[in-house]
Amino acid sequence: RLAEAGGLELRIFTRDGQTVGREPRANPADSPNADPWPRFIRDWGALQQSPFWWMWASAGIDEILSALHERQLVKETTHGDA
Repeated sequence: RLAEAGGLELRIFTRDGQTVGREPRANPADSPNADPWPRFIRDWGALQQSPFWWMWASAGIDEILSALHERQLVKETTHGDA
């Protein structure tokens, strides 16, 4: 109902197969989405090798340093430390 009210397309992804397996790992033949980890690991590795990863990591470091600097400024202003 929410998708219809919002004018969105509702997609249903088949995640499970027809049977419940007893094996430690799901059988991809029974369900194409049974084991998403190999694809995730491959995509994660590709992301880490891309320029986006370095830009994202640098932005995270910048945010941390800015927060530490701001905290130090507030501390000095509040306590009168020089």
